[in-house]
Formats: sequence, structure tokens, C-alpha cells
Amino acid sequence: MSIRASLVSGILLVALGTVRASGLSAPALLESPSLSKSLSDWLTQPTMTGDWGGARKSLIAYGITPFAFSIQEYANNFSGGIRPGDSVTRQYTSGANFDMAKLAGIDGGTVHVALNYRDGQSVSAFATGNLLQVQANYGAGEDAFRLATLSYEQKLADGRIVVQGGFFPVGND
Repeated sequence: MSIRASLVSGILLVALGTVRASGLSAPALLESPSLSKSLSDWLTQPTMTGDWGGARKSLIAYGITPFAFSIQEYANNFSGGIRPGDSVTRQYTSGANFDMAKLAGIDGGTVHVALNYRDGQSVSAFATGNLLQVQANYGAGEDAFRLATLSYEQKLADGRIVVQGGFFPVGND
């Protein structure tokens, strides 16, 4: 068994042991009024991390809309190439969109800023040997922070024309 599989198994055993020690079965725990209410609230709220005690609404009211997300990609080369092997690559992105109408009185203007952090090992590099990346978020590969987006977007003619310039990934227009 791999270290990864052992770790996952250990976490599951601890979780199951905690549920059993509480005297509730897993279905009973999920049906408890307090957990089902909080789970329902969490699943139906507009954002995953909530309103941050009102800070998110305040930022948006001022024209700053923060965002963050994460992408993980698992790949496995079962046979062929250099050797069998698997890996996970991760990309963490955070940034903000700045509504220039609220911040500077420029209707239809938005400044986009985003930073990425990527880590992991590309299965293409050590297992398959191909030049085209199997994992899309691996990119050039360095485990480092990088500027992902720094651009200005201007909507014209009631949003029928959109002009964007700056640094942004192809396809993000």
C-alpha cells in the first residue's frame, strides 16, 4: 500500500472512530437537526466561504470582488512511455476584479488581477516523456507564484462591445 493510500485509510478510520465514539451512526449524525441545518445553509449560500463577517459584502459594495479557487489534476501512466507512474498537480488562484464605475466613476470599466501558485510533478516529464502536457494546469512547471492576469476591460455600447487589454491567458476573454 502506498503512503498516500495509507494516509487516506488512516483519516477514514479516525473519522469513523470519531463518529462511533459519539454514539451516533453516520446516517443519524447526518440527520441531526443542527448538522443538517448548517449543511443545508452551506450548500445553498452563494459562496463557499460565506460572507467573512460582512467583509465580502463591504468589499463588493466598494467595487472590489475577491475570488480564489483551486484545481487539482491527477494523471497516471499505466504503461508505455518512460515508466509507469502517477502524479497530482495543483494550481491555486486568487485575485480580485475592481469595478471602475464604483472606484473611479468609469462606467463599464473593470481591472482584473490574479496570481497563481502551481506545484506538483508533471506525469509528462517523468513518466510519459511527451512534450504536450497531460495535466493542463502544470504549464511551464516551476513551483512558484506567478502573475496570471493583469488587464483592463472596458464595455462599450451598452455592453455590446467589450475591449480588453493587458496580460491575461488566451481564452479568458
